[in-house]
Amino acid sequence: MDRLKHAMLEYHERSKHRVGGYAPGPGKLDWATQPDPFRVFHGAPRIDLPLAADSLTTRYNELRCGALPPARRFDLS
Repeated sequence: MDRLKHAMLEYHERSKHRVGGYAPGPGKLDWATQPDPFRVFHGAPRIDLPLAADSLTTRYNELRCGALPPARRFDLS
C-alpha cells in the first residue's frame, strides 16, 4: 500500500465514530467560519431570535430531574 493511502486509512481509524463513542471533535461549533450556504438561506425571511440561555429560570439539570417550570407563551416580539 502506498504512503498516501496508508496515511489516509490511519487518519480514518483515529478519527472515526465507534460503537463505544463518537469520534473526537472540535468541542464546539465555530459559527463564525461556517460556510455561508449553511447560515443564510436566500429568499427566506430572517428572524432574529433572542438568546435566552443566560436568563433561564430553570436549568437543564432541574428539567432532567423532573422539576418542570410553568408553561409560558412564546412570542417573537
